[in-house]
Amino acid sequence: MPLTAVYVLRNHIYKKKNIIAIIPARGGSKTIPNKNLAPLGGKPLMSYSIAQAQQSRYVDMIVVSSDSEAILAEAKQLGAEAIRRPKQMSGDTSKMDLALRHALLQLDSIKGYVPDYIVLLQPTSPLRSVATIDRAIVAFVDNAKKFDSLIGLCAIESKIGHIKNGRYIALNKMNMQRQQLKHMYQECGTIFVFKPSRILKKQSLYGARVMPFIVEKRHEALDINDSHDMNMANYFLTI
Repeated sequence: MPLTAVYVLRNHIYKKKNIIAIIPARGGSKTIPNKNLAPLGGKPLMSYSIAQAQQSRYVDMIVVSSDSEAILAEAKQLGAEAIRRPKQMSGDTSKMDLALRHALLQLDSIKGYVPDYIVLLQPTSPLRSVATIDRAIVAFVDNAKKFDSLIGLCAIESKIGHIKNGRYIALNKMNMQRQQLKHMYQECGTIFVFKPSRILKKQSLYGARVMPFIVEKRHEALDINDSHDMNMANYFLTI
């Protein structure tokens, strides 16, 4: 079978699934005021995740969950569904799984829509590529019987430790040579894919069977927390 025919066949298989992208974008932020609407490359930070989901081959619906009227209005303007999230689910310590569960229940109640798979795109990771999103979706759907969720990981490039009594102490498990670090990874927040049952029934994002997904390009793992991160993102957008 020609490669183009194989691609069309695989694409058809995934398009038979209902795949939703949820973008959680609360209004509050201590480091950057109204961070999710803060300008990055002349556009609101949140807009990058919406545009990436819109360009995905497999995402059927894009939902922005927020407690902010300004964010919800911007989401609609950009072509996403907007779901108003209760304030009690939008604080600094609020659990992500509660916000996701609320969004899913609202979609079922209002539209009668229950997806087969959920892609979580945090707006603070604006440099992820559409190819990374689609590669993660394909990887998880292909292995959905074996895993509960897929989590984006990036390689650890240096040793880690903590400071105690004014002294730096390397963690024992990380006290290794640089060449050994290539086998160590950390969550980067770039992308998550999971089944709705994890949230609706288990009220848990990860589950026991977590599929690792390596985010190969380091800049895609940039997570914007402060103005320095915004400056870094602006730099990568210009090169």
